[in-house]
Amino acid sequence: MDSDHWEDLQAQNNNFVNESDRYIIEEDLVFVAAFGLNDDLRDGVKNSIEKLRSASINTRMISGDNIHTAVACAIKAGILMEGEENQPMRCMTGEEFRNHIGGLKTARDSEGNEKLVVGDKKKFKQIAENLLVLARSTPADKLALIIGLKDIGS
Repeated sequence: MDSDHWEDLQAQNNNFVNESDRYIIEEDLVFVAAFGLNDDLRDGVKNSIEKLRSASINTRMISGDNIHTAVACAIKAGILMEGEENQPMRCMTGEEFRNHIGGLKTARDSEGNEKLVVGDKKKFKQIAENLLVLARSTPADKLALIIGLKDIGS
């Protein structure tokens, strides 16, 4: 490592703006370890989901997690059955959901008041009938899901 260059970078406080600057600290590194974390469900979650299912209440999981993490958690919780994640529109990312429904748009109700609506109500209805896991979702995706469900009376 060129110590003069390193000192110049520190003096400039450049936060490794250039890709080449990053390589200065990434030379001669040794991989030490890798690990993963697995958060267990809270006590009673799976039992609660089973009770909701027996009462014909559809439980959906909305998560900011990666799709694979969200699917694994949903299976563990009993929201999703093993293999069900491969069914169309059962599990989606926020981006897929947004693209399918056309996002949120502003419309006027019968009294002239502005309100938010999903862009493609027909497609939203198809998704709502199937969707159990929405992963990598943003607050806007969550809002779109709630607005769409209210609009179709779910």
